[in-house]
Amino acid sequence: MLEISGMSVLLDPMLGRVPAPSPSLAETDTARAPIEIEGYARKIDVVDLPTDHYDHLDHGSVLRLLPKVKHPVVCLGVARHLIRWGVSPSNIIELDWHEAVRIKDVHHLYTCPTFLGRGFWDRHKSLWSSWVISSPRHTHLLQCR
Repeated sequence: MLEISGMSVLLDPMLGRVPAPSPSLAETDTARAPIEIEGYARKIDVVDLPTDHYDHLDHGSVLRLLPKVKHPVVCLGVARHLIRWGVSPSNIIELDWHEAVRIKDVHHLYTCPTFLGRGFWDRHKSLWSSWVISSPRHTHLLQCR
């Protein structure tokens, strides 16, 4: 969670135990997520979802975040997953590589190229990005691996 210039930005949340399409493939050892979204008092202005890999775009995590998040920011092609899971298309900000969006006057989110995939049959259907988040006083880089 990044608090920057009065805005809350949740970066790349994985709140579940299985960063894969099946628990038998990659169940994690953690009993709890690093943060408890249900107990987080504030609305989350932006959630940054840099790719649709299972360890970055977890169905259960998205469902838990829905009541708290104003705007999911995703790469081109990733919105289709969120829409299928019940996120309103009007709330989703979907960016192509090298695009930026300004949120609340001072924030910029830039998609920067990187590559990989969600599954064997899902290649070339979405982009995978890192992000630069900046305000007048701070700059942060989130790189997806």
